[in-house]
Amino acid sequence: GAALVLFFLSPALYRLGAFRFAVRVLPGLGRTRIELPPVGAVEARTHLTPLDVVLTLRSVDLDQLQRLLGSPGARTAALATLREGGRRIAAHFLLRTLLLAAAGGAWGASWVRRSWPDRGKGAVLSAAVWVLVATGTAATFNVQAFQNPSYSGILKGAPWMLGLAQTAWERLDKLGADVRFLTQNLRQALDRANAAAPLERLQDDIKVLHVSDLHNNPLGLSFIAQIKADFGPDFIVDTGDLTDFGTPLEEGLLARLPALKVPYYVALGNHDSPVIAEEVRTLSGVHLLEGWQAVKGLTLAGRADPTSLSADIKPAGEEAVLAQVTDLSALIQEKGQAPFILAVHDPRVGENFAGVVPVILMGHTHQARVEVKGGSVLVNAGTTGGAGVRGVQSEKEVPLTAALLYVHAQGAAPQLDAVDIIRLYPRAGRFELARTTVGATLRQ
Repeated sequence: GAALVLFFLSPALYRLGAFRFAVRVLPGLGRTRIELPPVGAVEARTHLTPLDVVLTLRSVDLDQLQRLLGSPGARTAALATLREGGRRIAAHFLLRTLLLAAAGGAWGASWVRRSWPDRGKGAVLSAAVWVLVATGTAATFNVQAFQNPSYSGILKGAPWMLGLAQTAWERLDKLGADVRFLTQNLRQALDRANAAAPLERLQDDIKVLHVSDLHNNPLGLSFIAQIKADFGPDFIVDTGDLTDFGTPLEEGLLARLPALKVPYYVALGNHDSPVIAEEVRTLSGVHLLEGWQAVKGLTLAGRADPTSLSADIKPAGEEAVLAQVTDLSALIQEKGQAPFILAVHDPRVGENFAGVVPVILMGHTHQARVEVKGGSVLVNAGTTGGAGVRGVQSEKEVPLTAALLYVHAQGAAPQLDAVDIIRLYPRAGRFELARTTVGATLRQ
């Protein structure tokens, strides 16, 4: 009786700083399991009693977390808060489970004997057994076991996440200053490119900034903001992978997109998710590409990557790719014409429309390039976030990349005049600007 009551009624919700989580106990092999839905879980063999302790993260107050971590002595204060709050929560949970064990013991005793003294004995015996189990758990608990944990879900392929605070993020402040310094010099490079360009009308063209694969890297957003300030794009097209895992924990960076104050269109990638889609829909000036748009006199079409419809981050399978190609083909047939710009995350989808759509924007590969194929111009913005945290940790620097498109829209049909590929290497302290001039007229 005590065991049934404990295991079914023990779950309790607690708030600790910016985190809200549930705690429960289950029969097991002495493990502590930390669940981070929908990313996965981390667990370790931490104690000797036949009991598993399970903590499930429910939500994170990002505003509170940012205020805490943005204050002086943030790490020390955060650890002190966690220790003090953790002890308080542990005491409350132990008292709760003790009462549940006693109630369960009384209930179990009533199955055999219905007298109140027997029920009281059952309650006392169950409470005593639970005190022994809880004491044994506390006495043998070894938090150092999490130095060699096991992973499940998405985390199974990403144990490096536990080292982020000690590696990648320590570099961000310095790299952020480097990004600001280098992008301020891009204006001069662009002026030199314009002076050498044979096309004198570029200054009157519609400018479209193409970005992709931010992977939740704040440096990438700083890069975009500086390009926007210097070059003044009319709108931005993002071909996905705003985040690494598509979790609510990664929504903080998205909240900064409206501050760009320029129309921002997103075709989500395989690292995004329905949670991210819902968050994007709430952002002012940020639009999900879910079909056909008219922007600055240009027609723009796009779809989210099929994998973004779930929490899975694996690239779409061949069947899903073919289904999206069929869907977009049907959309074009329904409209009776091709859009001027098609934006998709996966090149396996976009390349099918070479010779059909004048300008095709893609991402996913982290390789920035411009290719003319079948009368179409295929542009891959690479990775504006430098592959995210993985890129920051990498020994070989992954550049932050973006593409700036110049579209002449004053004639009978829009024409792509040129594409600038911008590569920024914050660690190396350099940038590259490569211009591709498009000679053929691209018609709708």
